[in-house]
Amino acid sequence: MLSLASLKPNERVVDLGSGDGRIVIAAAKSFGASALGVDVRGALVKECRRRVREMGLSGRVKVLRRNFRDVSLRKADVISRSSGGSPTVSCHSPRRAGRRRTRFTST
Repeated sequence: MLSLASLKPNERVVDLGSGDGRIVIAAAKSFGASALGVDVRGALVKECRRRVREMGLSGRVKVLRRNFRDVSLRKADVISRSSGGSPTVSCHSPRRAGRRRTRFTST
């Protein structure tokens, strides 16, 4: 999915509903991007933070326990969310995303 979004090193990914963190971890580890994961489920946030620390990715990945509606998307180059369907990528910018060419993915 991150490949479909043409993620580049040093870009910023925001994953809404990040769950176990596989997207934010892949963004940092495989693409050299910085990543922000957002999830309301405390146990998953705690586990993701532990994995990020163990993998030495703390400088590139941050995980917040928060409702995604309370997170600014202005600095995001790629916004990811889980919808349960097939992966898609869109370049349309909603009002909350401040960049003109922010890419959106859903899985």
